Amino acid sequence: MDHLLSWDGIALLDEQTEISECIESIRNSLAFRRLPLECVGEAFKRMTKIEVKKGEEIIRQGEEGDTFYLIKSGRAEVWVQEEFEDEPEKVWELGENDSFGEYALLADKPRSATVRMIEDGVLLALERYDFIKILSQTLVHEVDINIAKAMIESGHELIDVRFQEEYEVLYIPEATLIPLNVFRENIAKLDKKQKYVIYCRTGKRSRVAALLMTEQGYEAVSMQGGIIEWPFEKKGLSVRSTPIPKRYR
Repeated sequence: MDHLLSWDGIALLDEQTEISECIESIRNSLAFRRLPLECVGEAFKRMTKIEVKKGEEIIRQGEEGDTFYLIKSGRAEVWVQEEFEDEPEKVWELGENDSFGEYALLADKPRSATVRMIEDGVLLALERYDFIKILSQTLVHEVDINIAKAMIESGHELIDVRFQEEYEVLYIPEATLIPLNVFRENIAKLDKKQKYVIYCRTGKRSRVAALLMTEQGYEAVSMQGGIIEWPFEKKGLSVRSTPIPKRYR
């Protein structure tokens, strides 16, 4: 019996160690490091641990998405198939404490990229409802049109996360274009001392961008309603005959 109790004690210790390691991974991730500790604990309770193999495809571009993933261990590649390209392009590499899958959940759109493991690893998965409740509602700050306008006038930089084609048709003056599909890899180029207002067509994509910026320590808000609700000055091909220059490279 003493021998059995000893093994039970070891098993309990191993379980407690694993729990501590999982919570530490969550706290160290960009997605969760700015959350209160109680939110981290709540996220852990709702997460599912998934063991994955090298070469395994976790999400696929174009499919519906209902899960957010955090990499506890292992590495993965992010591939994007552009509309007019023959082959997909590797755009990013993810490692320990990185996360992915938030775009489809926040924007209510199909997956924007394919993520494939390049090492065996362990993922922590959070379902859509729990992700929205715990993470999105805590980190994503939204403001209405009038407050957004006041922020811009007081010095906040305006970022448009739509596609180039949308921007050329109609845009808000002084907006900098950084399409959402290349937003993650361009965040580091932005000034962390600056404050930002982000907009898109309806407010869904801008929520994703605001979350990505907040995760990395930037101060950013999403403009509710997007450009279709913006009643103030607009420019673009739909309101003038001369073409506009590209604002983003």
